[in-house]
Amino acid sequence: MFNKRLLKTFKAEMKNVYGLVLIQWLVLVCHILLTFLHSYVLSCLYLKQSFSLVFYLLSVICLFALKCFLQTTQNKQALSLSEMIKTKLRKSVFDKIYHQKQTTVFKESTLTQLTSEGIDQLEIYFSKYIPQFFYAMLAPLTLFIVVGFMSLKVALILLLCVPLIPVSIVVVQKIAKKLLAKYWNSYTGLADSFLENLQGLTTLKYYQTDLYYQDKMDREAEDFRKKTMRVLIMQLNSISVMDLVAYGGFGLGVVLGLQEYLNQHITFMMFVFIVMISIEFFLPLRMLGSYFHIGQNGNAAADKIFKLLDSLDDIQESYQESISSLSFEHVTFGYDEKIILKDVSFSLSKGTFLTIVGESGSGKSTIASLLMNLYPIQKGKILYNQETIPETMTLYQKITLIKDETYILKGTVFDHLAMSGCIDEEKMMAVLKEVKLFEVFENQGGLKFQLNEGAKNISGGQRQRLALARALLRESDVYIFDEATNNVDRESEEIILKIMKRLAKDKIVIFITHRMAHCKESQLTFVMKEGRLIQQGSYDELFNQANLFRELVENQKNLERIIENER
Repeated sequence: MFNKRLLKTFKAEMKNVYGLVLIQWLVLVCHILLTFLHSYVLSCLYLKQSFSLVFYLLSVICLFALKCFLQTTQNKQALSLSEMIKTKLRKSVFDKIYHQKQTTVFKESTLTQLTSEGIDQLEIYFSKYIPQFFYAMLAPLTLFIVVGFMSLKVALILLLCVPLIPVSIVVVQKIAKKLLAKYWNSYTGLADSFLENLQGLTTLKYYQTDLYYQDKMDREAEDFRKKTMRVLIMQLNSISVMDLVAYGGFGLGVVLGLQEYLNQHITFMMFVFIVMISIEFFLPLRMLGSYFHIGQNGNAAADKIFKLLDSLDDIQESYQESISSLSFEHVTFGYDEKIILKDVSFSLSKGTFLTIVGESGSGKSTIASLLMNLYPIQKGKILYNQETIPETMTLYQKITLIKDETYILKGTVFDHLAMSGCIDEEKMMAVLKEVKLFEVFENQGGLKFQLNEGAKNISGGQRQRLALARALLRESDVYIFDEATNNVDRESEEIILKIMKRLAKDKIVIFITHRMAHCKESQLTFVMKEGRLIQQGSYDELFNQANLFRELVENQKNLERIIENER
């Protein structure tokens, strides 16, 4: 009935659950007192006895006000608990995902379903289902004690009828567990197909296979519809059984109460009280039955979420030392028997500005990935401060990679910059001034300026500079710019290059570029060819030799000249 791992994960939050149960029990006490007052007044009216109307009205108003206050507090507590559960679970999922290496593959649709609807199911599971479970055990016992003082026979029979609802729940549970597992598998499977087909729609159209995949998706959607209907039928049938037990028990309580009154074992006031309170023996468990389906859905979602978490690596340890030197010693690396880097060796120290050039596929970006410890190498060593580090260790805090396309999420400029870990507004303003974006946002709300999804409301060059501003706030030891000046305007390119040179004074800066003119800005240039480091030196040293570097420079100049003439 409960997911043990889920309860263990949220052990600290269970005190809030018990708080909700206590509030529900106090609401029940108020309801018992109100019922007692109503039955007393009805008895007085029936027997034509006098009573204090003022006392009755004041008591009812006070108890009703207290009951409303407790119910409001209960709702607030439930909402607070829901937020705590959602925040903690989403954080644990996203922390795991965030700390995975970039080579880890996820199904986007499965992640979306589990971190949205899946976690929402668990929110209700903790705020409604679990508190109701404990309350449903406590309420009949409380009522048994109260009614037992009036008629032990009626109280005992009503209490014995209560377990009939849990019995029906247990019977349904066995069917529900299998049905809901199939339902969630079908749900996430359909989401996977939908997203995959949507993302590949252009390809499907091109190869004229869109109709085939449309029919396939129709079949998957129909299968999901049938599974949803089976779940709903099961839920409706179980609710009907629980209603039959609940209202049958209430009817039995009325009959037994009347019998006791006619036999003069109880007073008329007691009879009225038993009639009015009998249904309360069954309603908590009847409500639990309704929440039971939420609970089963929550258990199924929890199984999926924990399966996802178990499939990911543990949160990896971050490298903490300041990096003052980087070295490759005879490094060889490849994918699926295809060698990408062959026997590459070099050494860099703090204060170095390096550019890496070469033809496409020569291994430039692979060097960046290996420096960030994203892949295991086949041969050789990669040294950080003259030492190797474990393959599982991450370097995100010490090495920052700025690529040619940086995706910016919807939110304010402050939200974007805060992703660096820095929330100091003065530092944020300082880096915005350095990347020449302060003037752009100054008259539009400053740090509160709202960025659209993908930051489409600013230019490409401004987007890249904003990404650079976030990178600067990280204050890393090593900065790798992988084609970071691609597709940006001349002004943005000059600003980025200026910042690179400033960073290179006390950090290691690596600039992977296809524009040979950029090599003039750096102290050192590596020339890559077919996975090998074939040349290294300054721009002038390399250009004055008859080699690949000079050939690449001259070819690019000729190409730029042709493009200029065509304009």
